[in-house]
Amino acid sequence: MLREHIPFFTMKVAGRSMLPTFSPRDTVLVNRTSYLFRAPTTGDVVVLYHPYTKRILLKRIVAAPGSHLCLDGTIFTVDDVPQKKHMPEAVSQKQRYEWRIPEQCYFVAGDNLYTSTDSRHFGFVQQSHFIGKVVKNFPQNVYV
Repeated sequence: MLREHIPFFTMKVAGRSMLPTFSPRDTVLVNRTSYLFRAPTTGDVVVLYHPYTKRILLKRIVAAPGSHLCLDGTIFTVDDVPQKKHMPEAVSQKQRYEWRIPEQCYFVAGDNLYTSTDSRHFGFVQQSHFIGKVVKNFPQNVYV
């Protein structure tokens, strides 16, 4: 299909899993060619296929291959470096989880862990599931 050969496309954000970074009905610009010459990195926001349902998702890369990842309540720690808080303290789970990210795989999550279906649920994601990197957000309250 011709659409798959176009390097950029836009997509409407659906759902609340990326709040507060992206809101429902925001429009994002996605670059399909971002990972042709470099590997995805922690912090990138990507559009990807769900590994089992093939649904299209918008998630952040939390950990790259070979990383040690820990989720303690509301804080992700990657290789002993704390990352930003991903959900309000009031709704956080006080459990601790740890993962070693396999080679060729990534751990992805929504910025709003309370509503996100992500690698905690469907496991690690291979780069081949990535459609592209989000390079621009057009908030819905600015562009109606």
